[in-house]
Amino acid sequence: MSANLVWWKLSGTELLIPKSALDWAKQEQQRLGTEQTGYILIYAGSDRLPPAQIYPQQSWQEIIQECQKQQPDLPIVVIQDRDDVEFVRSLQADCPNIKITAPEDISKLAAIIGGASLMLSINSPALQLSVAVQTYTIALLGGADPRQLLPKSDKFLTIKSATAQTADISPKTVLEKIWAG
Repeated sequence: MSANLVWWKLSGTELLIPKSALDWAKQEQQRLGTEQTGYILIYAGSDRLPPAQIYPQQSWQEIIQECQKQQPDLPIVVIQDRDDVEFVRSLQADCPNIKITAPEDISKLAAIIGGASLMLSINSPALQLSVAVQTYTIALLGGADPRQLLPKSDKFLTIKSATAQTADISPKTVLEKIWAG
C-alpha cells in the first residue's frame, strides 16, 4: 500500500483515502476550531431532493439549537455541497454559531466525516461514507429500509419515519436519540 493512502476496512471492503485528503481535513478542523474538541457533523441535504427525503430547515434549527444548549463547547459543523448552498446559508442565518465545511471531493468528505464525534444525516452518499469510516451515526430515513442502508452495529442508529416522509421525524425524537446514544 502506498504511503499516500490511508485505509479503513469494513466487512472485507476497503476505503482508501489519500493522505492529501486527511491533511486537508486536519487543516479544515484547525480552520473551524474543532481539532481539540471534536464536532457534531450534519449532512442536512437540500431542498432539491425528492420531497420524501427532505428534512426541514426549521427541524434542523431546533436540533442544532438544543445541541448547542446542552453541549455549548461541542461545535456543530454542517456539510455544504454545490446543491445546497442556499439551504445551508439559510440555516446559518438562523443558527449563526454553526460552522460550515465544503469538501471539494469525496475523499475530503470521507476524511472530514472520519474526524467527527457524531454524524447526523439524511439518506445520502455522506451517510454511506460515515458508515465506511465508522463514525458514530444517526440516520434520518423516510421510506428507505435501514437494513439495506446500514450494517447492524451500535455505531449506526436509525430514525425511520412512520409516514415514509423524513420531514415527519420530530426534532424531539432526534434529540432523544442523540442524548440516549
